Amino acid sequence: MDGKNEIVSACWGADCYVYYKPVEQGKNKMVKLEMNLQGNITTGTELYKQNSKEIIKKIVELYEYIYKNYVT
Repeated sequence: MDGKNEIVSACWGADCYVYYKPVEQGKNKMVKLEMNLQGNITTGTELYKQNSKEIIKKIVELYEYIYKNYVT
């Protein structure tokens, strides 16, 4: 398993998740990211196109942030 998968698994084990929150309906919709940190939910302000390279990169960054600040 590579380092990114280990970080995500550790975050999930600590009940910390990052996921999409749709802001419009339809194909290729715009979404915001939401973090659930052990029941404390924070919604981001930036809009992303669902499944874009930018949102995938941001999700990885957020999991790394959560891992460093909440898991370890």
